[in-house]
Amino acid sequence: MDDRPAAAIVRAVSGVPAGPAWSETLSFRGVEGAAVPAILQGQAGILEPLTEREREILCYLPTHLTLRQIGMAVYLSTNTVKTHVKAIYRKMGVFSRHDAVTIARSHGLI
Repeated sequence: MDDRPAAAIVRAVSGVPAGPAWSETLSFRGVEGAAVPAILQGQAGILEPLTEREREILCYLPTHLTLRQIGMAVYLSTNTVKTHVKAIYRKMGVFSRHDAVTIARSHGLI
């Protein structure tokens, strides 16, 4: 780091938007003032309804199948499966396959 005074560094860092902080294992630690996904705040329900195809893909997430293998099972390309998985995560307010499965099980989706 350069020799700028600490106050200047604090001002520079305080201008950076707050967001979630992640540990090495990508688990949510939270940051004061950060936006916590609604699903992690204990609000019931999914943020946005899942499409039929997303619900189909969601049923494969608890398995140890890769996204490529899931795609082969449902006759979709790996990239299309990735797109559906990203949409599932966004709609559920989660950031990992494990969290999506946990939420889906708690809501009776799988």
